[in-house]
Amino acid sequence: MSAVVRIVVGDYSEGWGEVADNDWARLFEDMPMFLFPDYDDQFRLRWPPTGECVELRDEKTDHRVVFCAEDEYVEIRVSEPQDPLTVDRFLAVLRSQRTSHRSLTSDLQPIEEAQWRQSTAWKGVWETGWRHSADYKDEIAADVIEVLRTGLSASPERLRYRAWNNDGPVDDLRGISPLESVESDRPTKRGVPQRCAEWGDLGQRLDWALTTLPLGQVLVLSMPARGRDSCVVTFFNDPNRPMLHNECIVWDEAGLELDELNKRLTRVGWQWAPDHADGVDDPIWVGPTTRAGVHPTVRDTTVRTVATFRDVLGVTHPRELAFSASADPTMSYLISELGLDRADM
Repeated sequence: MSAVVRIVVGDYSEGWGEVADNDWARLFEDMPMFLFPDYDDQFRLRWPPTGECVELRDEKTDHRVVFCAEDEYVEIRVSEPQDPLTVDRFLAVLRSQRTSHRSLTSDLQPIEEAQWRQSTAWKGVWETGWRHSADYKDEIAADVIEVLRTGLSASPERLRYRAWNNDGPVDDLRGISPLESVESDRPTKRGVPQRCAEWGDLGQRLDWALTTLPLGQVLVLSMPARGRDSCVVTFFNDPNRPMLHNECIVWDEAGLELDELNKRLTRVGWQWAPDHADGVDDPIWVGPTTRAGVHPTVRDTTVRTVATFRDVLGVTHPRELAFSASADPTMSYLISELGLDRADM
């Protein structure tokens, strides 16, 4: 199969040409198979159910594209880069990509329109996708490759994948292997140390754990208690709304007056919430909700968590932290993936 990608940036076009890098060509061939459907004898969709997701992530830049099954459709989402120069190139690529497969006029003639649309729910998120039965998947795959390759300067050898569903991380995509061109991003699959090595390592491990956190489950990170209780940062993947809730409870571990503690926590992204959780007595701060599982990144959540323990609370090494999780025994995989001790063991 010959893979072609059209490189168009603004008004400049390099025309059509064969992808020189064989790794991009392999990914182009694999991508239409992502979340490939399986139907029963009555042509009812058996797989993938809503909530089945695959994410591609560039290890160096942390740019990502996520594919999520939603009924008979696969949604594809990508976030705008934060760097001003990169975002200009990224947006130029997105705006240059047009398609005629979406809309029909009253006389059933195709209408050319933008391939990507801005999300109405999430600022800076762009969406496209395909129906499971679509015959235009190659077109969208080529456009996604162009977004990665030109818009985000991704490199095929740096790409890693994550796969998960509402029940948590997935390694075997129903025996189908459409991701042979990309290595796994699961921490224990990419050769991390058995124990969390440093703060950057914790950030990457936590990012994976939160992205793949099962619906309805809670993950808690805690530091050693120096007073009556330990400081904790909690994450809850809401089963009723696709939201990851994030809270921080601090007692006297930081050795700071409340006003100064509030200033420092506000600086790293928390908001003081004395009336949260029905006005309990404990000092509680809340973080912005994100959309774990279907949002392209939980990066800000992990950066805020690392900064809280390291910079505000003075934890010297991430291995001083411990985690606890929901009582579900399937959550035991986090011991290896986070590389931390379990607080309730």
